[in-house]
Amino acid sequence: NLFNTKFKNITDFTDTRFYKNVNFKYTIFEEVSLFNNARIHTYLDFEYTIFKEKNNFLNIDAKILNRETARIIKNSFEQQNNIIEANRFYELEMIERENELIKEKKAGKKLCDWLVFKIHGITSNHAQNWVLPLFWIIYFTFTFGIIKFVNEQLSNTFEIIIIDVIMLLLSIILSLYILKYKRSSNFIFLGFFYFVYAFLTNDYALEYFSKIINPFSIMTEKDKLTFGLFVYKIVIAYLIYQLIISVRQNTRRK
Repeated sequence: NLFNTKFKNITDFTDTRFYKNVNFKYTIFEEVSLFNNARIHTYLDFEYTIFKEKNNFLNIDAKILNRETARIIKNSFEQQNNIIEANRFYELEMIERENELIKEKKAGKKLCDWLVFKIHGITSNHAQNWVLPLFWIIYFTFTFGIIKFVNEQLSNTFEIIIIDVIMLLLSIILSLYILKYKRSSNFIFLGFFYFVYAFLTNDYALEYFSKIINPFSIMTEKDKLTFGLFVYKIVIAYLIYQLIISVRQNTRRK
């Protein structure tokens, strides 16, 4: 229990193990504090802790209790120009902020903010995973391409509606499954799903899909702008932006 404690000199918790709850509430660190390789088996809470000088949290292993704790650790790494570790705790900071917004949403507040954070998390893991926006670009391009291909091949309006609904349902179910488990095998299965569908049609389908795998071929085409195409272009533009930001976030220097 370190409640309301003041450390006047350098404080060194390097390689320390906390096996039970540790209370840093209202604790003040007057000088440098070191938490290198510290392992906290319960939750770490610095929300009411004051660090007057620099601190170091390299290789700390702990469950972050709240957004303020993640922010303090993130700022420590940013001051050391350790952008990779700073980004890891930035992600935790965003996750905790999303949890806060969930509580506020249930209370009828900040629904729009929660939606922005949720979409940002799903599409790029808060700009920390560039593979996610790349995956979603391919995913939406294939899904839109399949529906467009079916509509072009069929003349019966009822058949088009039925197949479109079936493809949309399968696509939604598959995306929810991938979001839940996020295994690499799921991405392979998604590609297999689309290519099997292409082979079951005809040679024109293979040529068609080799064309639409490039989303810019749809983005720049001169076809009549339907509502579906309008939504698709907005989604792809947003995902390309997320891809650029994610790559930049993980390669830039402060």
